[in-house]
Amino acid sequence: MRQFVPADFEKASQHLLQLQEYYFTAGCREERAAAEAAIAAALRWIETALNSFENSGKSGR
Repeated sequence: MRQFVPADFEKASQHLLQLQEYYFTAGCREERAAAEAAIAAALRWIETALNSFENSGKSGR
């Protein structure tokens, strides 16, 4: 099994932000709060993962 690296998390973050943009420009208002919360939680998780790489010295950047 391949280990995730910071670039994987950064790419996932970009995809989530793009999804957020597409979703809200499409006019899907009913589930907006739930979608915003889910995207925000995912982005926080990605930020935590990236910070753990940097703090452990495994960033590979």
